[in-house]
This record gives sequence, structure tokens and C-alpha cells, in this order.
Amino acid sequence: MGKIVFLHVFCLFTMSSSWAQIKDIEFMLGPNMGTLRSNLTDPVFETKANYYSIIDFSLGVGSSYYFNEKFSLGAQLLYQSTTIRGNFPFEYGSSIGNLDLTTSFDHISLPVRARYTVGEKVKFSGELGGFINCLLNSTVNDYFMYNSITTTFAEASEKYTRFDAGLSLGFSSQVALGEKLSVKLSLSDNYGLVNISTLQFYQFPIHSSKYLKSNTLNLLAGIVYSLH
Repeated sequence: MGKIVFLHVFCLFTMSSSWAQIKDIEFMLGPNMGTLRSNLTDPVFETKANYYSIIDFSLGVGSSYYFNEKFSLGAQLLYQSTTIRGNFPFEYGSSIGNLDLTTSFDHISLPVRARYTVGEKVKFSGELGGFINCLLNSTVNDYFMYNSITTTFAEASEKYTRFDAGLSLGFSSQVALGEKLSVKLSLSDNYGLVNISTLQFYQFPIHSSKYLKSNTLNLLAGIVYSLH
């Protein structure tokens, strides 16, 4: 994770040190689908959770540092709200059933990606880089399927680490509306590489191979304003 953080800081410093090469600013909004990857199991019944995506949203701003017409480095600052449903088989006394947990995450997300662009009137770009997430808050709603009792917890942030990081892959298209304005559509996948679970340390050694990692798919539409 330290290398990914260093890479982000270096990229942002490079962009800010040469403002003349920053040619645009973009404003974006759109849906996202988040999920979790995990090998965590219940230590008693050896059951494993299944995670499902629920559509939520992301919004924010971005800008690009241009080396030339084809190569650039893009950074975005997003507010990212993701909702993930987890299904946990369980046993309670003589009852056997499933526990459904719907977890909502509020993140500040910073993806930085190198970009290669082709085209003139309509531009297409392939993007590859990394991202850092900072968790602001998370809430959980649980549903016990064996007796239909529903309970809502106000806070669940302590169950997850505050920071997440990983790889970011994207594809975008951009069409000019005039000399200064363009419309942009982008699809990106933030593939988490950091274990974001703190709960595992209550049941497993700190150096356990057990993990809980994120994955978020963003579909963003926005307006790009040219600065030069």
C-alpha cells in the first residue's frame, strides 16, 4: 500500500508543478456497483459469505496533465457511495438460515491513471493506474431470514480500515461540443489490493491469509471544460 500512496503523491506533485500542461477540468456523475472479495469463513460452521452488488452513485471533479496529444495523466477526486449486500449462512440454536447484511460505504476516492488517447472529433482513451480510498462512514442493515427480525446499526466503520488502495483500469470517450466544452463518458474499475477488514484480527492471527478486499465499477458521465 505504501508504494501506491507514494505513486499518487508523486503524480499529484508532478501535475501541480507544471500547471501550464493541465489543459482541462471535468465534472462527473454516475452510477457505481461495488462488491467485496473475501476468503473469510465462520470459524465454527466454516460457512462463507456471498456478496452482491447494489447500484449506488459517484460524483466529483477531475483534471489531466498532458505530455503530448496522446499521452496524459488523469486524476479524479470523487465522493463515492457504494452499497453491498452480503449473504451469510448461519446456525442459531436449533435454527438454520441465512443472515443478510446490506452495508453502505461513503468514501473519498482518488484514482490516478495514465491515459493513451486516439481520435480527433471523437476521442477514445485507455487508462491504467491506481486509486486510494478514504472511508468516511459505513452503516449496516441486517435481516435474519429465519424469523424476519430487522435491526439497523448506526455505525459500522470500526469493522473496516479507513484506507483502501489498489489498481484502477478505465476506458473513456469524449466528444467536443465547441472550443471549450466536451461531453465525456467513462467506465472504470477500482480493484482493491488492501485487506479492509479489521474483524479478522479477533478470530485469526494478524499475519493470517484471511482477507476482505473491495472492487468498484464506476460509469460516469460529465462535462469537460478546456482551460487553454
